[in-house]
Amino acid sequence: MPIGDSITFGYGEDGGYRKYLDYALKQKDIAFDMVGPEGKSSASFNYKGQSCQYDDNHAGYSGYTIKQQYPIPSWGENGLLEKLKAKNAVKQAQPDIVLLIIGTNDMTANRNLTDCESDLHTLMDYILADLPEDGTVFMGSIPDFTAYGGNAQRVANYNNIVKKVAESYGDNVRFADVHGSLNGEADLQSDKLHPSGAGYEKMGRYWADVIGDYLDETSVPEDPDNPVILYSDFESGLSGWQGRGEASVSRTTDAAAAGSGAAEVTGRTAAWNGIAYALSSRKCPAGMHISVQAQVMQRSGAPVHFKMTMQYGSGSSAVYDTFAEGDAASGQWLTLSAADYTMQDGENPVLYIETDTDRCDFWLDEVTVMKSDGSQIPANYKKGDADHSGTADGRDASALLDWLLTKGGDIYADTADLDVSGALSAADLTLLKRMLMQSEEQHTDEERKAYMTTVREQITTSVPASVLQNAGGKLEHITYFSKTANRDKGANVWLPPGYDSSKEYPVFYVNHGYGGDESAMVSGMGVREIATNLIGSGDAVPMIIVFTNQYSDPAHPQQTGNGQADVPGYDLFVEDLPGSLMPYIESHYPVKTGRENTAVAGFSMGGRESLYIGMKCCGKVGYIGAAAPAPGIFPTRDQFMEHPGVMSKDDMRIDAPYEPYVLMIAGGTNDGMVGSYPEQYHELFSAHGTENIFIPVPGGGHDSSTVIPLMYNFIRCLFKA
Repeated sequence: MPIGDSITFGYGEDGGYRKYLDYALKQKDIAFDMVGPEGKSSASFNYKGQSCQYDDNHAGYSGYTIKQQYPIPSWGENGLLEKLKAKNAVKQAQPDIVLLIIGTNDMTANRNLTDCESDLHTLMDYILADLPEDGTVFMGSIPDFTAYGGNAQRVANYNNIVKKVAESYGDNVRFADVHGSLNGEADLQSDKLHPSGAGYEKMGRYWADVIGDYLDETSVPEDPDNPVILYSDFESGLSGWQGRGEASVSRTTDAAAAGSGAAEVTGRTAAWNGIAYALSSRKCPAGMHISVQAQVMQRSGAPVHFKMTMQYGSGSSAVYDTFAEGDAASGQWLTLSAADYTMQDGENPVLYIETDTDRCDFWLDEVTVMKSDGSQIPANYKKGDADHSGTADGRDASALLDWLLTKGGDIYADTADLDVSGALSAADLTLLKRMLMQSEEQHTDEERKAYMTTVREQITTSVPASVLQNAGGKLEHITYFSKTANRDKGANVWLPPGYDSSKEYPVFYVNHGYGGDESAMVSGMGVREIATNLIGSGDAVPMIIVFTNQYSDPAHPQQTGNGQADVPGYDLFVEDLPGSLMPYIESHYPVKTGRENTAVAGFSMGGRESLYIGMKCCGKVGYIGAAAPAPGIFPTRDQFMEHPGVMSKDDMRIDAPYEPYVLMIAGGTNDGMVGSYPEQYHELFSAHGTENIFIPVPGGGHDSSTVIPLMYNFIRCLFKA
C-alpha cells in the first residue's frame, strides 16, 4: 500500500513511482496486489517500447502534511493522518507492506522538526494499530527539493528524524533511504519540488529492491548456526547497496569478479562518495566478531587506494572505523578483507567502501560478511607493504630499493609488485614512492577541526598596512542571465596577478551590503588589495574573485529602498548563485569546482546571505565568511523591522558530511547597526555542533573597519584545508 503526498500520487506523471515499482516487481517474479482507496486496479503506460499494465491503487494525496495544521497553508490541503482515518484506509486494505513517504509539504511550510517528529509518531501509531500483526511499514526519506526555500541540509535534517522515528519501533517498521536512490536536483521536475520521470523511475526500482530484499530475508527462517550474515554477488540486483554522497550505484555486466554482474559506483565528487550497506544491529550487535571480504576494481590507469569502513551513528555524531585497506592496480580485482573485526558499540552500523583520495569510478563484487572465529578469511597485506610489516611507509621503499640493488632482504612480491608485471623492478619503486607522496583529499572530522583550530590560532585584528596598498590583477565586468530574477544581472570578476587561462583557479564569491551592487565591494573594503598582496607573498592561494549583485526579485529590476520589501529579493540570491551565476562563471572562466574550491563571504546583508548560502548550498560551498552579518536568518525583531526569518534557530547548523572547512564570522564592538547578531549567529552554530570562528573586532563599526579584518583572515586560509 503506497501512502503519502503528491510524490506518492505521482504529480507531474501519471502513476509516479508506482508504475515503475509494479513493472520491477513483475520482473522479479514477485506476486503482489497494490491496495488503497484511490486509483484503479488497472492502468497502462508506455515503457521500454511497449504498453505495460500496472495496478494503480494507492493512498497518495497532493498537498497533504503529516497531520492537520492550523491554519492550513495556502497551497496545502489537509493532514494525511486525518485523511487515512476518514477513509478507514489501512483497516479496510489490510496491507502486508506499507510504503510511506511524507513530509515534503511540512518542510515547505517551514515546520519545526520537533513537531514533525511528534506527528510522525502519531501517524505511525495509527497505521500500526490498523495494520495486520505481521505487516511491515517502510518509512521512506523524502527527496531533495529547492522550491519554497528547500535545501539539502534541511532535507537531511528531516530525513534524520524519519530514520530516528522508524528505528524507535520494532522490526515491523524500517527506514528506507529513498532520498539516496535519487541524484538530488538533477532528478527533479522544473518545479524543483517533485521528482522527474527519471526520478520516479529510480524510486520505483529502489522500492522494488527494498521489497525483494525484505521478502528474501523474511521468507526463510534465520538459522542461528548459519555463519553468513550477508552475501552479495550482484547477479540479480543491488541487494540493498546504495551510494554515499553524490555517488550513483547501479548493477552492471561490464565487469565482474565472478559470475556476470557487479555493482558500479559512478558520479563521485569526493573520495568518501562510495558504496554502502546498512547492517542490522540485531544481526550484528556490539561485540560480535565478523569476517568481511569484498572484491573491488578500478580502471583509472593508476593504482588506487581503497578503504573498507564501518560507520556507527549518523550526522555530526557519526563514528568511522576503517578496518581494511588495499591498493588496486588499474584493471585488476583487489580483495579487501578482515578476518576478525569486532563490532563496536554504536547505532545503525553501515558498511561502506571508499577510496583514499581518488574520485574514479569503481566496481564492487562478491561481498561476504560472516560470523567470525578469526579464521574464516585470511588477512591480507595492502599493496605497498613490501616487507609485510602491516603498514606501507618509507621503510618499504628503502627495503625494495635494497632488494633491487642486492637481491637481499625479505620482500614480498604480492604487495611490492605495484605495476602487476609479475616481476619486481624500478617501476614498482617509482609507483611506491608516488603512492607514499600522495596527499589525502578526504578529511575526517578530526582533521577539519584541526584545520579550523590552526586557523583560529592565527586570527588577528591587526591587519598590516602593507596588504591594503596597490590592488593588482584585472577586473572584468560580465553580464549573465538570472533564471531566478528572469533578467540579465551584472557581476565583476577579478583575475589575480599572473592570471593564466590555461590553469584552473578556486573561486571566491563576495557579497555586498544592503543597497549595493556588484561594484560596492570592489573598492574601499580591501578585498582586491588583500588578495593581491597575500597572493604575492605566498600567504594566499591564487584565486578568482567574483563580486556579485545579490538582488534577484523577478518583480522589481531595481531595489525599492524599502528594506522590508527588498529583503526577500536578497534571499532569492540563494537560488540565483548556484542556479545561474556559478554555471556562468564555470563555463566562462577556468575555475575549479567542488566545495573544496568554492568560497563565499560578504558584508552586512551580504554576510547574512553568505551564511544562508553556506547552509543551503553546503554541498557546493566549503568556505564561508561573514562580516557584520545582518539579522533575519531566524525570526527576530531589530531596531528597524520585524524579520520573519528564512529558517528556524534549530536549522542554524551544517552537519556532516557537509561541515565547512572554515566558517568565520566577524562583529565590531561599536557596530550600532547589527549589534550582537554576528555573535548570536556564532553561538547558534556552536550550540548545534558546527565548528566556527568568531572574531570580535575592537572598535569595529558597521563598515570597512570590521570587513577588512574578516577578509584578511579569511583570504589567508582559503583553499588550504
